[in-house]
Amino acid sequence: MTVAGYLIEFRKSNKKRESLLNWDAGELRRDDSASNSVVTTWQMSFEQIRRERRSAADLLSLMSFFNPQGIPESTLRRYSKDAAHVNAAEDEEEANSRFAEDLDTLQAYSLVSITADNDACEMHALVQFCTQVWLSSSGNTEQWEQRFLVLMAQEMPNGEYKNWRKCQQLLPHAEPLYDSEPVSQEAQKAWAQVLTNAAWYLWIKGSYAAAQAVAAKAVITRERVLGLSKNETLTSVAILALVLQDQGKYEDAEKLYQGKYEDAEKLNRRALEGREKELGEHHPDTLTSVYCLAFLLHTLRRYAEATELYQRAYNGYTQQLGPKHPTSIACRNHFAALQREALHARLGKE
Repeated sequence: MTVAGYLIEFRKSNKKRESLLNWDAGELRRDDSASNSVVTTWQMSFEQIRRERRSAADLLSLMSFFNPQGIPESTLRRYSKDAAHVNAAEDEEEANSRFAEDLDTLQAYSLVSITADNDACEMHALVQFCTQVWLSSSGNTEQWEQRFLVLMAQEMPNGEYKNWRKCQQLLPHAEPLYDSEPVSQEAQKAWAQVLTNAAWYLWIKGSYAAAQAVAAKAVITRERVLGLSKNETLTSVAILALVLQDQGKYEDAEKLYQGKYEDAEKLNRRALEGREKELGEHHPDTLTSVYCLAFLLHTLRRYAEATELYQRAYNGYTQQLGPKHPTSIACRNHFAALQREALHARLGKE
């Protein structure tokens, strides 16, 4: 199998990846499409870096789990500070200097590059592959997978308006985690956090099928690990319900809330009150809370209350995001559906 073939198989699935990482690394060196010394040289480089500058080798290990392109420098810097246990202002400059030296070391070995505007790093996919072969050979793969997951749970924000740019940066790096449910409960909590926030942003983007698949996994995991009434679980449920509703799957959305209505309403009202005080009534994040509460009341068939909130959310979204934004359109469709249901309910009573 050629190196190119390895890369194709490596990206297919976790099982393929595990199989390939357990393959004799000597097979790679017999690939005629690459110099016989390439893989050996990289492996020797990794060991040399680990001996001379352990923190740089650790940074390389972590980076091998990101998407090769557009690795946010700020995310790597956070890992570097956490790894060095930086907790005092006077340590900040030293930590930044150490991080810069680590990157310089990796660049000197031609293992990573920095984008022109210095806000992201890049790696060749084959460098990532060889790094993971190296980690596997020393039994360190699981340790670095765990660190990557925890870092993504810390860094991947929710889909609120203020976070859209960061969500866009991190989404390609979160995607490989969707099908990689960890074993331990603590890791599952972190995994569900990443999935919930990714699903939130996918919903905002209008990527409903992907958002549904990801949010459903988060709901299942949080219900099992945290319980049905925890705020975190209810947040995942709310995201999945909105995604289902936006696809016209109203019965499925309603079933999600069975037995959780009171807790969900309290959570949504607290969130709305907090955002109104902190951000103001017209901020997109406040409008998201209005929208979520409107949807919940709609599900409960409290049409009068839901109508007022839908109208407020739609008017606000139209002004802040524009009438053609996916969120504005989804809100308008929900409002129209509520009006139809309310009309049918009135006619049924007459």
